[in-house]
Amino acid sequence: MSYQDDRQNISHALFRVRMWNRSYRLTFSFKLIAAITFLGAVLGPTQMLERHQIADTFRYGGLSLKVWIADKNADKVTTKMVVDGVETEVRVTDYLAFPDFKKPPKAVALWTGIGGLIGLIVGVIVNWLMSLFIRKRGDKTFEDRTISGTRIVSENELANKASKEASAESFNIGKVPVPDGCETRHFAMIGTTGSGKTTVLRQMLDRIEQRGDAALVYDTSGEFVAHYYNPERGDIILNTFDERCAYWSPFDEISHPADADRIAHQLVSETGSYDDDVWLETSRILVANMLRTLWGEGNRSLEALFDALQVKTKEELKNWLGHTSSARTFADDADRATGSVLFMLAKAANLIQFLRAADTGGKPFAFRNFINGLDEHKGPKPWIFVPRKEDYFEAAKPLMACWLECAASAVLGLAPSPNRRIWFLLDELADLPKVENLARLLPEGRKFGAAVTLTFQALGQMQHRYGDNIAESMLACCNTKLFLQMADQETRVWASETIGTCEIEMRTTTDLLTLSGEKPKTSLSTTRHIRAAVLESEFRLPKYKAYLLFPDGYPVAKIALTNDHIIARGNANQPSYIEGEVAVTLWKRTLEAGGVPQPLPDGMI
Repeated sequence: MSYQDDRQNISHALFRVRMWNRSYRLTFSFKLIAAITFLGAVLGPTQMLERHQIADTFRYGGLSLKVWIADKNADKVTTKMVVDGVETEVRVTDYLAFPDFKKPPKAVALWTGIGGLIGLIVGVIVNWLMSLFIRKRGDKTFEDRTISGTRIVSENELANKASKEASAESFNIGKVPVPDGCETRHFAMIGTTGSGKTTVLRQMLDRIEQRGDAALVYDTSGEFVAHYYNPERGDIILNTFDERCAYWSPFDEISHPADADRIAHQLVSETGSYDDDVWLETSRILVANMLRTLWGEGNRSLEALFDALQVKTKEELKNWLGHTSSARTFADDADRATGSVLFMLAKAANLIQFLRAADTGGKPFAFRNFINGLDEHKGPKPWIFVPRKEDYFEAAKPLMACWLECAASAVLGLAPSPNRRIWFLLDELADLPKVENLARLLPEGRKFGAAVTLTFQALGQMQHRYGDNIAESMLACCNTKLFLQMADQETRVWASETIGTCEIEMRTTTDLLTLSGEKPKTSLSTTRHIRAAVLESEFRLPKYKAYLLFPDGYPVAKIALTNDHIIARGNANQPSYIEGEVAVTLWKRTLEAGGVPQPLPDGMI
């Protein structure tokens, strides 16, 4: 037998199976509808007419049959009937012609037709319902069944499960409530631009505002400032180029000489260049010694720090810091090293030059005092906003990272409390320099009431900023994850692996058809496979669609996000940015004193 003949025979066999199945279904449907129609035709008159009307109808029918059989002799056919109590024999033709005797048959015929029509309609409906039930039953029979591992459920099912452990004050992601125990176990939202991260953050901010919790918000666009900044609540804005920026000094964050190392680490940020990184730690040690020395001398002004970073000569620094661990930096045989280190001090000077001077009327602010005072604060807790202005982002981002570092350190210095809640909402965190204390805050912050939400666009961003191991550890601490639309394959693969695998029972059917043309037989078989619960390709999501992963054995659900809460909130209450005056900054003071200021960022007047 040729290949073509074999394929033809297979095609004919499949056609016979399909035709037999179709014929069987049609026959069954016809019989079902016919039976229900007949039943309706019978029940119609029996339920709607009296018994004697039905008896008279049968008698009328019987006599009509006699007349039909008699044909030409019909006038001779008689029957007995009772008239006025007297039994009388009359001709059947006269009986049949009497109008009153025709009424019962007409009534029976009418209700038989009505009952049959109703039965036909009911039969069609019943057949449709049975077909629908059988189809759904068949779909359920043949659908893949999860035996073990990660389960994928509907949004409604996850919402119902989560609501059992959520309180009235819990916030939602989409329409799924977040269980209470998940808040301090942190959140991570991964998605490309426009996928819906900001939508979820605003949903969270709405609830945080309603609850009166404290929050630190890193705002990449000014949108959060515009909609949520409330000066009457005591909110703080930290943006050196915004008129509303509070007065901040690194000396206010130092309560112990060791704190200077943490501040210096951010004031001298990483360079990304190996040649420069050789002197990075030495430069940080030098800046830390400057901070410690000024703090110990009681000369805790930004002007003094700026002067030390930018104006003091090598010899002056040698004499001033000769008693510190930086003494070897100024040794006579270390000219090259000294030059490299001093050159890197420009980073720190450039960073603080646009901070507000102490005597310019700005509201003093220190993270240590702010965080420590939250427990005693009456009413809604104030928020800290760290908004960025894209025009000046490169100049300001090390300082922003420094502020986040100070905030995390202040929280870690609190006494443990199960009732405290301090939110960190860090949008596009990977854009900032590394925040060392954030890697500590995630695993340890729960006992201090810290609840952190991280958002980023791709796994590579976090790995580039924090390194593979630390990035993995930080994301592992974010027990609730929201996977939105992701542009790169690496992130999609990571998301699929994070959700996990499942053991699936797959059911298949085999049609058996003999050559003798007997009734086809269908056999059902099952096989088990282990595969990803959500395939990498399934993360090519449309906008506002996401997979939500909770800890503690909750199933995963594909959810839909809406911006209804954004529309309901309405227009912004505050400007996102107010241009600040350069005259109140250290840069202007240095210029007036005849110093050598650093150049202004683009757009600054």
